[in-house]
Amino acid sequence: MNVVLPQRDDRVVVRGPDGERTEHLGTRSTYLYQLAAVRAHLRDGAPFPTGADDAVRTAELIDAVYSAAGFPARPSISR
Repeated sequence: MNVVLPQRDDRVVVRGPDGERTEHLGTRSTYLYQLAAVRAHLRDGAPFPTGADDAVRTAELIDAVYSAAGFPARPSISR
């Protein structure tokens, strides 16, 4: 799988005690999923699939990955 450009290779190999299988996740760009969510929100009032809490948790996980890899923390931006 190409995690940066999933539209080029959408295969995920799942290995387990019963063997191995290949799954295909779809060849749409991740940006198209984001655009579809914004469009549904603006046109239909649909809620976003994730909220601010999810964004904060994702940022915390990224910081933890940086730390585990021995990289310095990303700089904070104050507003």
